[in-house]
Amino acid sequence: MTRRLAAAGAVALLTAAAIVTATAPSDDDVQTPLARSGGVGERVESRTVAVTVHGAVLARELAVEGREDLDTTSPGVWLVVDLTAVCRLSSCAFDESELRVDGRRFAPATLVPFPSFVQQSPSAGLPYRQSALFELPRGSASGEAELVVQTGDTGALDSVAVVRLPLPERIDDSAAVGPVRLVQAAP
Repeated sequence: MTRRLAAAGAVALLTAAAIVTATAPSDDDVQTPLARSGGVGERVESRTVAVTVHGAVLARELAVEGREDLDTTSPGVWLVVDLTAVCRLSSCAFDESELRVDGRRFAPATLVPFPSFVQQSPSAGLPYRQSALFELPRGSASGEAELVVQTGDTGALDSVAVVRLPLPERIDDSAAVGPVRLVQAAP
């Protein structure tokens, strides 16, 4: 009887260990920042930033205000994301931000306007409306994307703002890109 009880206990422990091992997070999952998610038009806050995406357009070239001489044609397409972002704790840069589409990651373009979305370092609490630019291959510009807005000092188990972004179905010939501007209210 005790031998059967010990064997049943051993089987139960091995089963529990197998379940724990199978459901345990990977090392990458343990070290990855935590996503604070939202959609277009919603304010999404992480510990360090808050962002509101107002909309997005796809275009073959950019019409940059004040830089009509600049050639911005692309063999792919431009995704122009209209957003308002604010650093919450201190001056920050959005240099680790990215766009994720079908498992692929795209860095924001630093082409225009100056300072671009990733080049500026706004002071804490000051909301700026701006365009984040992403150059995408034509074939990947459909479906849904995730805009991940984070600073360079985002660490393990910190939070990042993730905005679910349905990609537009239509590709325009041109998209207007204006300068970064301070807005009155936080996003």
